Amino acid sequence: MKSLVDNARSFTAHVAERAQEFHAPEAGQGPEVLFITCSDSRVVPSLITGARPGELFELRTAVNALVGGGDLAGLPAVRSRLEHAAGRPETTAPLSPDLAEAVRRHAVAQLERLYERPCVAERVEAGTLAVHAWYCEVHTGAVRAYQSAAGCFRPL
Repeated sequence: MKSLVDNARSFTAHVAERAQEFHAPEAGQGPEVLFITCSDSRVVPSLITGARPGELFELRTAVNALVGGGDLAGLPAVRSRLEHAAGRPETTAPLSPDLAEAVRRHAVAQLERLYERPCVAERVEAGTLAVHAWYCEVHTGAVRAYQSAAGCFRPL
């Protein structure tokens, strides 16, 4: 925790050293990319993509409790939302014993849900919007992209 506090204290100096990078988004944010990712703290979208402040809008989702079969009996609304997000009917069984496979399936389910939105489908068809599903192996750094024609994730 001390290193986090020390870094926060020196952040003003860090921003001053990289003033141009940090002053560009000063007027407000206008990211061109929405990056939907899991809540796993090891997945850092700006680190993976090299994005600078203001270039990504990040939305974090939770899936591990559902995938791992965590006890959500006391939180029926949360369980219902996670079941819906995973694209499957409610059940008490874990989604998959293989967390990586479950996360990839979740990413594909979310991709399919995005395509169901008329505003997304129209823009994708017009070529003004691209939608991708990626899977990052945190232990290797490998990023894989979903290839819908092949129905699998392949190296990016």
